[in-house]
Amino acid sequence: MDSKNIKNYVILDKGGKYFGKIPILNGNREDLIAVAADTFIYPLEEEEMEKIKIHIDAPDSIKAPIKKGDNIGNIHVFFKNGETN
Repeated sequence: MDSKNIKNYVILDKGGKYFGKIPILNGNREDLIAVAADTFIYPLEEEEMEKIKIHIDAPDSIKAPIKKGDNIGNIHVFFKNGETN
């Protein structure tokens, strides 16, 4: 890896990446929109970006009450057969 070609890439952007809707059980709304709570930046070479994999660990549904900002799951970022965060 040549350090001259490494740049910081935004892998996840806080609130910017939409990961889907999760149904809310017994709530005032039918579902919530799942987004990343934090930004994740990682130094990579441009060609390594295609090797990034994201796994979402979230429930199929969630019980009310729930409010904006509550943690409902985890996001795992993988790179070259190993987890980066």
